[in-house]
Amino acid sequence: MGKNTEFILRQKIEDLIIYAIPALEYIPKTRRVLLERIELNLYEMLEIAIELEKKYYKKTSVRDLDIKKENVQKLIAIAANPKINLNKAPCLPFKKYQHMSERLTEIGKIIGGYQKSVVQ
Repeated sequence: MGKNTEFILRQKIEDLIIYAIPALEYIPKTRRVLLERIELNLYEMLEIAIELEKKYYKKTSVRDLDIKKENVQKLIAIAANPKINLNKAPCLPFKKYQHMSERLTEIGKIIGGYQKSVVQ
């Protein structure tokens, strides 16, 4: 994959972070660990995307990025589950979850294409 794809991937992750950070403010302080884990994984995704732009050997970084993306997907699904915040609204409103999930799916498709090109 060329530099353009790497830039697109990094930009998509940056856009996700810019959307997600304010959306995550819905998570109550009682679920601070969940909030911190989501944010940490998002920032680590960005760091790995930046590494991909700079590295020659990318196979491990692409796999690491895919794992971080999966972590974020699972964590936001947990945050959007009404059972985690009993007798209250979900920690993450469904529309926010849905939008973040769609963005992660798009990022996942780019990562998948990247994985195919790195393996060959």
